[in-house]
Amino acid sequence: MGKKEKKDKQPSQASILKAEMEARDRKIKNILIAVSIVTLLVIASMTAVGMKGKPRSATPNINASAPSPKGAFAAESPFAFGVPYGSNPNAPVMELFEDFQCPACKALEDANGKGIIQLADEGKILLVYRPVNFLDNGLGNTASTRAANAFGCAVDAGVTKIYHDLIFANQPRSEGTGYTDANLDSFAVAADLSEEKLEEWRSCVANRTYYDWIANSMNEFNEEKLTGTPTVRFQGKVVDNMVVATPAKLTELVENAK
Repeated sequence: MGKKEKKDKQPSQASILKAEMEARDRKIKNILIAVSIVTLLVIASMTAVGMKGKPRSATPNINASAPSPKGAFAAESPFAFGVPYGSNPNAPVMELFEDFQCPACKALEDANGKGIIQLADEGKILLVYRPVNFLDNGLGNTASTRAANAFGCAVDAGVTKIYHDLIFANQPRSEGTGYTDANLDSFAVAADLSEEKLEEWRSCVANRTYYDWIANSMNEFNEEKLTGTPTVRFQGKVVDNMVVATPAKLTELVENAK
């Protein structure tokens, strides 16, 4: 009698899916850890040189009369100078502190930017963009400030999400290269603004309308003793970036909010 051949046990669809999800989570985690280390090194270098010789004040030097983008929270708000986005102004608040030159911020955006926006569009969260520009000092350029100013002008033009996404989608591959003025202008063109709106945006950018606004936002970042970007807070508490970067984990966090 011949021996019966043993059939190889085929992995189930569930085990394949689980393995794929675990591999994806490891990849996202490795990306965020790597770029976060770079960001922390930049912060350390900024501290070592004393922020170009200017000591931080214990109290933020707020320019209360400075203009802010349309709809931005006032200085006395818990979300001071932040730009809200979402369909439900009464939803639980998720704050997103980010620097447009920050590689870790782009990594988070790439991992689950669409998921964050979907939650805001569905009214499950009120997303508050809180841009900062600390990397300008460490990288020796003005790209973070100019990008944040352009973003503020885009808020006025009614293309908050589109312009925000275009900035990160086109972030220079080499950290420190920075955005050129032509880059920032091309994003406004790509946002498909009307001729009138585009001219208003360009005037807003050329006048550096929101330079003081970004300085105010940076002062708030310092006052709250936050140390790096991205920093995400949900209902006032800092959330691990891996939770925010993972769609299922972020959805669970929001759905379990009290």
